[in-house]
Amino acid sequence: MSHEAGEKMKRYDLSGKWDIEGWGEAVFPGTMDTNGYGFEEASSKTRLRRVNTYVGKAVFTRKIDFTVEKGNRAILSIERAKKLDLYIDNQIVDPVYPLNITTISMWDVTDRLTGNNQIRIISDNSYEGWPAEDIIASSASTDETQTNYNGLLGKMMIEEKAYAYIDTAKITVLEDNIVVETIINSSKGTNVTLSCRVDSQYLILEQDVSLQKGVNCVTKSYNVADIVFQEWGEYDGRVYEGKIIISDKKRILDEINICFGNRKFGANAEGLITLNDKPIFLRSETCCGLFPDTGYEPMTKEEWIGTLCVYKEYGVNYVRFHSHTPPEAAFFAADELGIMLQPELSCWNHETAFETDIAYSYYENELIRILRQYGKHPSFVALTLGNELSCSKLGYKRMGKLIELAKSIDSTKLYAIGSNCWYGEKGIDEYSDFYTASKYLNYELRGTFAAEEGTKVQGVSSINLGGCINTEYPNNTRDYGKAMACIRKNSNIPVFGFEVGQFEILPDFNQIADYKGVTRADNIACVKELSRQRKIPEKKWQTMVKATGELALLAYKKEVELAMLTPGFSGISLLGLQDFTGQGTALVGMMDGNLKKKPYDFANPKRFKEFFCKEHPILMLEKYTYLTSECLDADVVVVIDGQKQLIDHVHRDFSEIRENKRVDIIVSYKNNENTYSVWVYVPVESKLPKDVYETSIIDEKALEILQQGGKVFFTPCATKEALPHSILCHFTTDFWSKRTFLTQEGAMGQLINVEHPIFKDFPTEYHTNYQWWPMAVGRCVVIPDNIEPIIQELDSIDELRHMAQLFECRVENGYLLVSTMGLKEKQAYPECQALLNSIYNYLSDVTEYGGMAMIDKNQLFDMVL
Repeated sequence: MSHEAGEKMKRYDLSGKWDIEGWGEAVFPGTMDTNGYGFEEASSKTRLRRVNTYVGKAVFTRKIDFTVEKGNRAILSIERAKKLDLYIDNQIVDPVYPLNITTISMWDVTDRLTGNNQIRIISDNSYEGWPAEDIIASSASTDETQTNYNGLLGKMMIEEKAYAYIDTAKITVLEDNIVVETIINSSKGTNVTLSCRVDSQYLILEQDVSLQKGVNCVTKSYNVADIVFQEWGEYDGRVYEGKIIISDKKRILDEINICFGNRKFGANAEGLITLNDKPIFLRSETCCGLFPDTGYEPMTKEEWIGTLCVYKEYGVNYVRFHSHTPPEAAFFAADELGIMLQPELSCWNHETAFETDIAYSYYENELIRILRQYGKHPSFVALTLGNELSCSKLGYKRMGKLIELAKSIDSTKLYAIGSNCWYGEKGIDEYSDFYTASKYLNYELRGTFAAEEGTKVQGVSSINLGGCINTEYPNNTRDYGKAMACIRKNSNIPVFGFEVGQFEILPDFNQIADYKGVTRADNIACVKELSRQRKIPEKKWQTMVKATGELALLAYKKEVELAMLTPGFSGISLLGLQDFTGQGTALVGMMDGNLKKKPYDFANPKRFKEFFCKEHPILMLEKYTYLTSECLDADVVVVIDGQKQLIDHVHRDFSEIRENKRVDIIVSYKNNENTYSVWVYVPVESKLPKDVYETSIIDEKALEILQQGGKVFFTPCATKEALPHSILCHFTTDFWSKRTFLTQEGAMGQLINVEHPIFKDFPTEYHTNYQWWPMAVGRCVVIPDNIEPIIQELDSIDELRHMAQLFECRVENGYLLVSTMGLKEKQAYPECQALLNSIYNYLSDVTEYGGMAMIDKNQLFDMVL
């Protein structure tokens, strides 16, 4: 038997120049976009603009000169594309397997090659005959992310094969056994010898097998107790290589090198996710396939190593691919880096998932091919059937069949019917191995939501963001224990959070110039133009960006700690570390759309990784604000892969403190430090200065005093009734995007003028922090441009209104200070007492106000009446 015989098989590289009928010459791998073809797309405020766009059938042609030896076969393959039809000399060729947009497209062209042929490929990104709406909605094909391109990507070739060849193969380590699964395609019934070597030296298999004509799945199990395979684990990419060979009595027919790893991913008796039989807390980023330069995901391992290493810098150990599966290069990279991956079918159907026969057939095939093609990779640990799926009984039954099918093909992974199915409102289903959702029935599993209706906050205000971060007074003892207790009454499968975060950050305009590929950031340029129209100085804009970023980072930390403190919780999946430049333009990331770290301290990976890490010390604070007459008593726990351990107790007596101040407490475990700020206030009985008229309404007396040159402090209730034209505020920045969740009114947190003397007795940073929570959930008003706010409420990118919660100005001949925070009604909070006292102290000192900005009575009435 000659080993060289298998190596002499020829390949014909199909990359290079092609023609696109009606358009011109093109270079593939690539797309119509990368080749400059398509129609001009209008700018949009809600997503990136494609420089060239085209939806429909595109025809790619080229001549080839290739033949194969008699008795051999020719297999044409395109690694990644849209819906394709292949013609050789105008005769259609049936694919080897039903096609999908996720895995290799393959055709047997043996009988069509003459040495002078024309290839004609029709690429259809309207997906005629497929479940088009489901596919286009998914991250696999939407213009909101990687674009709905037409093109041919990755490896593209014609390969000469023997009459029997290996399609795919997989090696699985199970305790002391190795399972070798080989998919062999044979043009005839025959006998071959199947051989397998692992780690270059160990021959674990050499056995005769009988093949039928067509596709054969050959599975063999062998005891390898004498071979030690070290475990593949978190950030520890212990990957081995196996070689599988099929031969007949004359020659090697085919051989294939495959990677494999010794890893077990599953769940324990307590319902926790485990890696190699040890609980692990999933610190996941959600990848939505956003790569604006090319409009499609990277196709090489080196590019994916770069991407995954950026995630890793922020503490990520697990990546969920939102409603799509990445190219195989991503799996190779993740294998090497020890990062776990959760791909999904290319399905996002909110109502009728899998209910049509066309959809069910398509996704059944996609599922099979994903598991066959990518299943060998140790990084591939879990899969769901799509994002936020809903359906009737028929679709649900079919979900169960797909899960059953997946487990029959590959039992080394965990499966679920979807991520956040029915938005969690129906709870845990009967088919899934794990549950990932934002809610369980009516119980919350993340700290922030866009509420469809206003949510009451402890009698303080009615807001339009749900979740405990915005609706409950800040503490660090909260968890999802009630939800988990309810879940455990009904199920023992692992649970982890879904799309956690989504805190919008104002954009850095310098990134606009970085969009040089197939998309342009016109949506962000619109914001820049609006900021120019609003006459916001560049230096101030940078501070506004930093204020929203610092608040978002604070909220992300809270989300992470809520999950980590929850007994029985197995992790969270963020959304996200990267800006999402579609769906309303959701700039929620520490990185921009190009995965470039934002040039601000809040985006420093080290700061994020301080809390998004394997071993995280947490101070269990009951609150963040104290009087000097109180003591702080709080346990310190360390959460190691979701397992909480008590390590210390902090007691602080504040009685020696003589002035209001911020106190930072650092807790540590090994090399991990975590800083918590608390605010301590000296008890005081606030006294309104005698020369100030305080009022909750602009009445005749207030107007008279202003006319006479006196001082008025206008401090109404923080309600819509008291301030009819006001804007509703909440503690965090906007959720995702105001354009997507329209109930939000646009509040993006506070920008605080820390240099203003009004804060002489009230320590504060320039951005919202926990001591501002009662005030931050108040209201704000749009103020004239000539007034510089003391506390500005930042606005979303839709309008960039000039808004304030605290400002001062002249009206008529007098002085007016306006607070829309409802301070008088919130005096039960020490921070509100302290702020009101600081305001009173400042008012007593105000004597000269002739140089302040002036408004007339009508402007005042427009704001507050």
